[in-house]
Amino acid sequence: MTHPTTFDEDEWKQQALPLGNDSGNEPVLVEALQSLVLELQRNARRLLADHLTRYAEYQDKANRITDDAVETATQEIQQLREQVLANLNQIQSLVNLSDKDQTAIEAIFLRLEQDTRAYISPKEVFADILAILTQAFQYKYANQAKPPKPPSTLEGGYTPLNDALKPYVEKVFTWHQRQATLRQTYRADIRVHDDYTVWTALVQETMLGGLEETQRQDEFALQAAYVVFIRLLLIRVCEDKGVFPHRFVSDGGVKRWQENINWYWLSSPRFKKTGILSGCSERVKTTLLTSLTI
Repeated sequence: MTHPTTFDEDEWKQQALPLGNDSGNEPVLVEALQSLVLELQRNARRLLADHLTRYAEYQDKANRITDDAVETATQEIQQLREQVLANLNQIQSLVNLSDKDQTAIEAIFLRLEQDTRAYISPKEVFADILAILTQAFQYKYANQAKPPKPPSTLEGGYTPLNDALKPYVEKVFTWHQRQATLRQTYRADIRVHDDYTVWTALVQETMLGGLEETQRQDEFALQAAYVVFIRLLLIRVCEDKGVFPHRFVSDGGVKRWQENINWYWLSSPRFKKTGILSGCSERVKTTLLTSLTI
């Protein structure tokens, strides 16, 4: 916005127009409010476009192990998984895996790829697979008088499988770590995209459901502008009624917004009594206060 965000009270009084008593200034007020909403809409529309563009960028990066990768992460991981399964078939003569064992191992791979919280480290994946192989090994030689001792590690007893499994598991963990980092970097864009997607679904069955994408984004920005305007209006009513100890919008309030918010949250007896921010680190307090200025 290129216009001043606030005026001091004396500045405002010099150019304020009276209302009521047949002043004839009501149309001027309506026009000013319409202009404000339009400007808010344009600003919201620009922000929405920026966030959606960055979300598309996030999606493209999240689907690849590195920014310059030609293949998607899913393709790279699938190739490595197929190599693991091929090596798994090669040790059939040693452990005699059943269909149930094969399914259990493939379930581990599926859980590893789809659930980022399934395994904390590669060591846990290796341990689960070794447990299945050990059980199959013991079952195969159960009828022998002196059954052989099963291998205690994948590296020691199932070397080809271990050599194929290691890069596969490392690749999956690298992908998960990259996705976590990207979600943090693009968290605001993800949030806006999710909110816009939910709103789109909610209005799908209304008269807005038939809009083209550009028109839909314009409508979303307009409704966002109305929300901002209504909140500003509510704050002004509360200011006039003395609800707030400080002015947040009028009489220079915007210029002292951060100072007033800080006092309201950290110094107000009401919040001291409830202890809403007690025990929070300075980083958390700063994050909370910063979010209130958005």
